[in-house]
Amino acid sequence: MRAAFPTSEESDTLLAEAHVAAATFLGARDADEVVFGQNMTTLTFAVSRAIGRTLRAGDEIVVTRLDHDANVAPWLALEEERGAVVHWVEIRPDDCTLDMDSLERALGPRTRVVAVGLASNAVGTVSPVARIVEMAHDVGAWTYVDAVHAAPHLAIDAAALGPTSWFARRTSSRPATSASFTGGASCSTVWPPTRSGRPPASRPASGRRARSRVSRSPGCSDVRLPGVARSGVRRR
Repeated sequence: MRAAFPTSEESDTLLAEAHVAAATFLGARDADEVVFGQNMTTLTFAVSRAIGRTLRAGDEIVVTRLDHDANVAPWLALEEERGAVVHWVEIRPDDCTLDMDSLERALGPRTRVVAVGLASNAVGTVSPVARIVEMAHDVGAWTYVDAVHAAPHLAIDAAALGPTSWFARRTSSRPATSASFTGGASCSTVWPPTRSGRPPASRPASGRRARSRVSRSPGCSDVRLPGVARSGVRRR
């Protein structure tokens, strides 16, 4: 990719077109806001660890009982890794919707992230994400929205929810699965680009320049963090 060969140039063009298509699909402001990854779980672990580097012990994260484990386990991991405190939003048993009073109680001055699903994978409940994002922003928190199960059925307007809201979706085309992530133009200022792999210690003997794999910015493209693939959480 990004090399001076016909196949590389064709690949770059295809990738750019895919970013534009995904941005249009998700209602992102710009194609540079879109990242493709192996799946939603992997992307969420990458984002949670990137955000986790900005957290202090005692900072709070809010997750819900209605969400798929892929949007819960990455945030629970920050309890052990960063000393974060995780609060749960309960479900109303009569209609399987989120208990908004429970959400209000969970929010506070140290809330840093609210992770919520747009639509439940288990019961199909559509959560009032716009209201949830507003409540999160009122306390200065970021929001991470899992739209995997909503994307095939609902029109998504990520830009309308503000630059601190993120969406993840999955597109399955067997045998390959990809996921896209939009974080708003300002997400590259939330955490620095993440280096993947070991940088070369010196120039190779052949004299050809060795390149370390570094995520692009702006747009937090190609986010990779060590340890993501080693998680035992079931991916989707």
